[in-house]
Amino acid sequence: QRWIILGLVVVALIWPFYGSRGAVDIATLILIYVMLGLGLNIVVGLAGLLDLGYVGFYAVGAYTYALLAHYFGLS
Repeated sequence: QRWIILGLVVVALIWPFYGSRGAVDIATLILIYVMLGLGLNIVVGLAGLLDLGYVGFYAVGAYTYALLAHYFGLS
């Protein structure tokens, strides 16, 4: 089982250098949404709180990125 985990870690570290740009972008978005969902699961599922404050930080970051991409051409 250790070798499988080690192999997956090595593939995860090497894949962005050899994969296509589109596949890496999609994988990045998937991992961002997975982390957001895991945070929501911890706060709501385990703690029993309905605290969506961290989603506000995510929204501010997304809005800032949209403005920078639109006005300054950053992507």
